[in-house]
Formats: sequence, structure tokens, C-alpha cells
Amino acid sequence: MIVGFITGCVSAYGFAFISTFMKEHLKLHDTCGVINLHGIPGVMGGLISAIVAVRAGDTFGDSLNPTYPFTTGRTPQVQAGYQLAGLCIALGIAITTGLFTGFITSQSFFQPPPEENLFDDKHHWANCVIEHEELHELKKQMEAA
Repeated sequence: MIVGFITGCVSAYGFAFISTFMKEHLKLHDTCGVINLHGIPGVMGGLISAIVAVRAGDTFGDSLNPTYPFTTGRTPQVQAGYQLAGLCIALGIAITTGLFTGFITSQSFFQPPPEENLFDDKHHWANCVIEHEELHELKKQMEAA
């Protein structure tokens, strides 16, 4: 619970300050806060799991196998190495696929509409014709409700 609380606080701090720093100084825009919501807490969880695995030797002895059969006789130190290797693999996949996705979305066919068209949805209403009188009646009905 303590680790979860600390990780949640770090995630909120990251959303408040790190996102702004990344946008202003690194020119990276994390639209959904993925780095703060998943990245930073995930790295903290991976590191803490390695620390816990090493410390498990104090509780379980040299072999985790009787308590955790999936470890197939690994020592706590070896299991901590597996935890860190898993963290590195996950980070490698996340960074590689993030860079690839960023490259694809930076191509010309993914570019946003021109600035003069932003916040203008008239092209979505091309087939919709509302007469001025009908619009006035709709407004009156909405105000009465």
C-alpha cells in the first residue's frame, strides 16, 4: 500500500510538472499522460519488485521455489535480475513502438487541418439545412425548457 501511495503521488506530480517540462523543453507532447500514468509508476514498480525479490531471501532463504514454484529454483538475486530484465524489455518495447508511432503520425497524411478550420465543424453539416425561422423556434423551445 505504501508503494502504491508513493507511486500515485509521483504520478500526480508528474502530470502536474513533468508533462509541462517535457512539452516546453523537450517538445514532447504526451496527450494522454501515458508517461505519468503508466511509465513512471511502471518503472518504479519494476525497480521495487527487484528490491523485494532480493529481500525475499531474508524471508524464504536461498530458494524461492517452495513458495513460488514458477521460479524453478532461482535464488532471490537471480529473480531480481529477471525482474530488471523484464523492466528493460518492457521499456525497450514501449520506447521503440512509441518512436515508430510518432514517426508514422508525423507524416503528411496525418497532419491536422489548417488552423483556420480548427473549431469549425461546418464541413460536418454540409447536408443539413435549417431555415432561419426553424432555428429561432428551436432556440425558443430550448429556453423554455
